Amino acid sequence: MRSLATLLAEMALAAVVCPIGLGACGTNKTTASNTGGSASTGGESSAGGTSSGGDTGGNTSGGTSSGGDTGGNASGGASSGSDTGGNASGGVSNGGTSSVGASSTGGLASCTAPVAVPDALMTDFSELADGSSTSGGAQLKWGKASKSLTGGTFVYGQDTAGADSPLGTVASGALNITASVASGHYGGFGFYFGPNCGSDACAYNGFSFSIAGSTGGTDVDIQMQQVSDYPLNDSNKGMCDYGDAGVSYDSRWNYCTNPHVKLSTLLPSGVTADPQVVQVPWTALTGGNPVSNLDCTMLLGIQIQFNAVSGSSAVNLTLDDLTFYK
Repeated sequence: MRSLATLLAEMALAAVVCPIGLGACGTNKTTASNTGGSASTGGESSAGGTSSGGDTGGNTSGGTSSGGDTGGNASGGASSGSDTGGNASGGVSNGGTSSVGASSTGGLASCTAPVAVPDALMTDFSELADGSSTSGGAQLKWGKASKSLTGGTFVYGQDTAGADSPLGTVASGALNITASVASGHYGGFGFYFGPNCGSDACAYNGFSFSIAGSTGGTDVDIQMQQVSDYPLNDSNKGMCDYGDAGVSYDSRWNYCTNPHVKLSTLLPSGVTADPQVVQVPWTALTGGNPVSNLDCTMLLGIQIQFNAVSGSSAVNLTLDDLTFYK
């Protein structure tokens, strides 16, 4: 375990190397991987993956990642940073810094308190130009500064070459997500929140979005990143002390996992061609580690993971009106 003096010195260096900005500068989700979640529950996964942009949660081992500040649970792989940095676990990182096995005695490098969300609406995608996409590892920077929560997007997949990773494209003021996920694999799309210390949305009962199209037969898992379950000081955020638990840096995303709920639980009739509103109450999100239940004062981002449980799956969905609800 590193001494407090050593950890504080590393944090000071990280602040010089990578200024805190939207989504912060970080280490993994780039994740590293990232990734996300477990192939079956959105929690843990044994196979690696790729991730581009943003912050992702989830668990994976191996793989590559490009872009952003990503969470995800991954071990191994390489990462190439974007404008917000990024890193990979056990691999090569280009952009961002990391604290390996840091202790919780150091706390967060640049945090004071969670930030209350300024408005119920996160994004209706109207601020993004039609044709904008996540192609090539690009991020979609969503939200309207001073009027709403802001952040960016990330994608990830189990296939190390990125074949399982979704593509997000803005069309007609909504977000179209397409993916071809190999049998037994997973891929995911996420929205990271700008504030590193967490966003406080306890004035609301949960979040909602409209959805239409086809899940391609995948088992869809809705995950929420929170400070307590995000690796300690990864991307200058997180309080999950995997080092104190005896877990290696490379395996941190297999230990630190997101609270989640299956889409089929929230929408038993299934996704159809006609838009339907899905409400995700805070109380439905469980199964995180080390903290199982969601704390609505500590939110870091949203992940939607597609698990291909039987045969290859072609996902084609349209999302809109991502918002908090009362």
